[in-house]
Amino acid sequence: MVMMGSEMSHKHDIMSAAKKMHYITSSYCGPVFIILGLIGNVFSMIIWKKKAMSCSTGVYLFAQAMNDIGVLIFFFFTDCLLVLAPSVKYSYTFGVFHAYIGWPMFYFFVINSIWTLVGVTVDRYIKVCWINQSQVGNLLTFSLFNLIL
Repeated sequence: MVMMGSEMSHKHDIMSAAKKMHYITSSYCGPVFIILGLIGNVFSMIIWKKKAMSCSTGVYLFAQAMNDIGVLIFFFFTDCLLVLAPSVKYSYTFGVFHAYIGWPMFYFFVINSIWTLVGVTVDRYIKVCWINQSQVGNLLTFSLFNLIL
């Protein structure tokens, strides 16, 4: 199938708009969300680390904050940095970092974040539906065991 001139122009306009959108979100919005997210997650970790908050849900939410910090840091190095300093993508060192550390760690933290959310959901289900069986010590041990896995 051969494309006509107007179809190619339309696809070029769409790609141009997508590239502009990526530039704006990665160079302006991304760093702002990263800074706000880091601050919010550090505060969250401080709160969930307090002795009064030592419960199974607190363990999960502390781990979620750690995962979110990892996602934010590696998002900066794998996406924002490429837009803010485009010449870095031609560096061999950055290429090795990006391929073997940056993207794998970014996805590691994303997947951990998903599983932590699953753990919080199961924890809340047990605490709501099985009130008598959900003793604090058992769920706290269970949550720590799940996070180690």
